[in-house]
Amino acid sequence: MGFLRPSGSRSLVFLTSLIGFLLLFGLIGCDETGPVDPEPIDNVLVTEDLIDSVNVPEFWVLGSEEFRQVTFSFALTQEQKDAINYGDYSPAVVWVSIRDQDGSEVAGFMIRDDGGALPDVLHPGFVHANSGDLVPNDFIFSNQINAGFTTIEGVYTFEVSVWGMIPPGMSAPDVIPPPIVVVSVTVSANEAPVFGEVSLPDNLNAGFDVQQWTLEVTDPDEEVSEDEVVEVMVELLANDISYREFLFAQLNSSTWIFTADSTFAAGLLTADYTMSVTATDKFNQVSEPLEHAVWIENLAPELMSLSAPDTTQQPGPDDPPNVYTFTLDVTDSQGQGDIESVYYTVLDPTGGFSTHPDYVFRDDGEDGDEIAGDGTWTHLFQVPREVSNFGTYTFTFYATDRAGQDSDPIEHELVLIVSSEPHS
Repeated sequence: MGFLRPSGSRSLVFLTSLIGFLLLFGLIGCDETGPVDPEPIDNVLVTEDLIDSVNVPEFWVLGSEEFRQVTFSFALTQEQKDAINYGDYSPAVVWVSIRDQDGSEVAGFMIRDDGGALPDVLHPGFVHANSGDLVPNDFIFSNQINAGFTTIEGVYTFEVSVWGMIPPGMSAPDVIPPPIVVVSVTVSANEAPVFGEVSLPDNLNAGFDVQQWTLEVTDPDEEVSEDEVVEVMVELLANDISYREFLFAQLNSSTWIFTADSTFAAGLLTADYTMSVTATDKFNQVSEPLEHAVWIENLAPELMSLSAPDTTQQPGPDDPPNVYTFTLDVTDSQGQGDIESVYYTVLDPTGGFSTHPDYVFRDDGEDGDEIAGDGTWTHLFQVPREVSNFGTYTFTFYATDRAGQDSDPIEHELVLIVSSEPHS
């Protein structure tokens, strides 16, 4: 049964009191500085001429708890809007009665222009506590409801009635005004999408060539309610841990595709995974998951070639640091996007070991790097005047991928010699 049904005496008294309060609130809030002679609005004769738009979803899934938006907007002049907003006319009250095929009212609810700021503590179960209205006092009325207004399939009508928008001295009706708009909707059971033919990989070796994966997905309700699949999503799982989610693209009415290359494995460890595939229709019904096992391989980065000086020199006493360019070519079977960092450590002539946040290479086209993302990583190495440990340094270079795998290291010896100009 509906909440606050106007056909019941207690509900009618409550509804009438509520409307009276809203109308009185509008009159008390009258602002004498506002417009005083707007174009009259006759409450009793409210017609479709005052309607700008009505939005009621035409199909409702029986038993669905998903809240959906119902909106109603007025086509008023600015003068009429000002008259109401300044309190010279009472505010509008918009009520929706829901009736079955026999014309019996099964439920009713109010739609509001409150900007979602006034939680409705008395709302019936099928109405959300927050109206979902976006902007207060813009004459676009909204509320969020679900299909809980009925437990029976069939065709229902949403009848919109309006009180208020009347000048001082004019009495509001004590019964529901005739509806100014009637919208028919269908309530029916809905079946979730189902999968047909599936083409998914069993193995993804490191560096695999471009592949196209396909899924056939249909919706049993397409003929009845014009239902359709709107999303096909895959969750990649291993040991009940979710590592990634990705979406298929729709090729035609029933075929969905995903194009993958070797970069798909970036950030993943070599392991057995499960692709859990779900399809969602436009009424938010989700299919049973389709699960497919796949083995994915991810190899660590490789350091290919290093370009670095064999000798560096301390700068003169009045000179800036000497700067030397190191470049390192790095490859990864999963693409450059799988490389997390390229860095080095240093062993000085005294046997001291050092690492530092600045001991990193870059491949972003900045600070000496020529081309971003080309696999040639660059580091500008500085020798300051204050250096004192002269001799042979051993540099060890590494690359780490997003899965935490380290490359085999490369070592390079570099000799630091004293400045040709004596330091004091």
